[in-house]
Amino acid sequence: MITLSLLEHLEKIPYLLSLFFPVALFFLAGLALAWVIWRKEGRRLEKVLAEYDQLSADFSSTSQKKYELARRFSRISHKTQESTMPERAQKNQAGAELSPRSSEKSAQKAELIQSDFFEGESVEVDPKYGLLFTERPVEVDDLKKIKGVAGVLEGKLHEIGLYRFRQIALWTEAQAADFSERLAFPGRVERDQWVQQAAALHAEKYGGS
Repeated sequence: MITLSLLEHLEKIPYLLSLFFPVALFFLAGLALAWVIWRKEGRRLEKVLAEYDQLSADFSSTSQKKYELARRFSRISHKTQESTMPERAQKNQAGAELSPRSSEKSAQKAELIQSDFFEGESVEVDPKYGLLFTERPVEVDDLKKIKGVAGVLEGKLHEIGLYRFRQIALWTEAQAADFSERLAFPGRVERDQWVQQAAALHAEKYGGS
């Protein structure tokens, strides 16, 4: 009886093996596929890391070049300012040496301007920037129409009290140079001919000279 039972169990072994073999085969195939995917993703990750290292190196190199260019620009700007200092000193000295007759003419011109186009408005004569508004006027010209004047520069003009083309059109050479110095771009106002442009824009808008 025991021998018969043992033989029955032995007969079941091939059946059990037939069930276990496909499972083991699928398991091994899954492991092989996972290994292939892991290797592929590993190589891709290595490539991405290598590209990242290269980009970091390029960025560092670019930052260094940008820093060097900024230093060179600063040195050039400093040298430019130093080279224009004697010229500015001569202009200031020339302004200080104006005769009483010239000063009297300037005062008369300021009174004429104030009583003419700016009559009844809050204006004052500034020796550095000419005729200035002490408060924002009702009528404001679009100073951005002057070539070289963008929104930021228009804001700087407003800060000083300049709101009309006429004010800039009345600038002297010294006053134009002073505003160029305020912008830290010597000669910009003269090169772009702000005074001539402002005079033409004033005549176009209001008529006359």
